Amino acid sequence: MVDSGKRKSNDRSTLFALLALIGLVSVTALGAFMLYHQNIKQLTTTDSNKRDETPTSSPQKQQKTDGKLPSRRKKISHDQLEEGTQFSIGYHKTEENLVHIVDQVIRDRKNKIAVIRNLLVVDSPGIVATQARLLIPKTLPTVVNTSDWQLDFTYLNADYLRVLMAAGRALGVFNSSKKLVQALVIGLGGASISTYLRHATENVNVTAVEIDASMVEIAKKYFGFIEDERQHCVVDDGVNFIRECVRKGEKFDVVILDACKNVIELVEAPVKAFLESNAVQLMSQVIAKDGVLLINHLAIGVGPAPYVTVQKLFGEFFEGCMHFSVPATVNKAIVCVKRHSQYKYMQSQQFQSNMHKYFDELSSNA
Repeated sequence: MVDSGKRKSNDRSTLFALLALIGLVSVTALGAFMLYHQNIKQLTTTDSNKRDETPTSSPQKQQKTDGKLPSRRKKISHDQLEEGTQFSIGYHKTEENLVHIVDQVIRDRKNKIAVIRNLLVVDSPGIVATQARLLIPKTLPTVVNTSDWQLDFTYLNADYLRVLMAAGRALGVFNSSKKLVQALVIGLGGASISTYLRHATENVNVTAVEIDASMVEIAKKYFGFIEDERQHCVVDDGVNFIRECVRKGEKFDVVILDACKNVIELVEAPVKAFLESNAVQLMSQVIAKDGVLLINHLAIGVGPAPYVTVQKLFGEFFEGCMHFSVPATVNKAIVCVKRHSQYKYMQSQQFQSNMHKYFDELSSNA
């Protein structure tokens, strides 16, 4: 038999112990909740500071922001402009081909990231009709869109163009001391030559002739070609245009023949229309007495005339012609002059030295 007094005492002790245990658990839970809430608040504040990039301990950084709202743009990252990345800009149909405008991230000769705009011939894989270099903005948005980037007009996209321009400079045709130089470019393409002369010189007026009106639109839309008091383009057959200039007595100090045919079967420059004797004679007549003819020669496939044949043909109507190899390509640069003194100078060591110097200067920006 159990004593009733002891039972009551034991019941009270058990009740007090249970209440104490419940109180301890409640205090512990409340403390944990308060600590968790404080940590969350601190974490949220830290994340917010990172997002806002509001400097609190760096006077230099604070001076740069100057109280302005933080920019949503950021510095260029290699992830955004990774070598080999391509951006499709658009497709266009010309009279000859379907072309694709593609911006591609590459590394230039100095191993720096560069973005090049390519005009590709869709049905002729590997054929690049023209190229231009884009100016990379100092800051980039999260999503990169190269379609509205500015072009670098000081950049000549191909070695054959640098050889031709170097030869012209060595012959003094682009001499800045001349009051005005009239240049005729036959074959606009992506306007590489025209825009370069327009922006890299101060005294050269450029008249371009392009038989395909759609190419003129492509040059304006994607390659920065504009028509102003320094450069314009005439949509016409090149031979017909030259014939009309001869009839009017108009002369040019330099003629750059870069009319090229790009189709599946062959790639040729100049096109056959400019390899007829009467066309070559017209070109010699439209050039001033101290003028120069610069020719891009390219022969890929069956049919195009070899450079030796082209040089011999033009040599019949000019005082002399010489050809120059282009590094790492099958192009040849053919240079024809009208005066014997010019031809003699082209054969001198001084001319070769000057030409190499100018070529190196032009290549330093490539």
